[in-house]
Amino acid sequence: MCIAVSNSARNDVVGGGGAIEVTANGDGEARRGTFSLTVGWSAEQNPYSGELATLAHALTGMPDVRHRRVALLTTNQAVALTLRTPRQHSGQEHVRSIYNSIKRLWKNGNDILVVWIPSSSQDKTLLLAKREARQATKQGSIPSRQASIMKSTTLNLERKRIETQRSLPDRVGNHTKKVDAALPGAHTRQLYDNRPWTERSSIVNAV
Repeated sequence: MCIAVSNSARNDVVGGGGAIEVTANGDGEARRGTFSLTVGWSAEQNPYSGELATLAHALTGMPDVRHRRVALLTTNQAVALTLRTPRQHSGQEHVRSIYNSIKRLWKNGNDILVVWIPSSSQDKTLLLAKREARQATKQGSIPSRQASIMKSTTLNLERKRIETQRSLPDRVGNHTKKVDAALPGAHTRQLYDNRPWTERSSIVNAV
């Protein structure tokens, strides 16, 4: 199972798109679904927050799956780094939501792999996510929900105050070691396609 997310910032709004690919156990045929999300106004959001919000939205809306291998593809390197060291980054509200979803997936016996891939990748699932992200920021788009203002963006805009960064609950931090983040050098999913899942994890950890 693969979940790809992408972001877009244009027309005064920030949005994200996602694509979910599921391979049926029976016939092995891949089935894909997509969604788009207009996260907020560009004065309050940035591409990083857009992608975090999109990933949180995708995981929250997932049905209960069991004993699956779930790959989370992101084009934003900062998002991959955040999932590895969540206490050191902004966007804690979205990170909490992501980790709550990941914890639920773990409890159901699923394996999770976080993979960073360049936005230039021609991965089919990623291309669908990018298309949906642009759909979310087309002319006339209005934020579909009240998203939290990212501290980093607020500081850049106002430069008037320093905010105390909120931290994740201690129990959430204990789970970070279970999430592998593939950073530059791993490139696309093609690196993993022909390898056993355990070997894929080893490759990611070596990056």
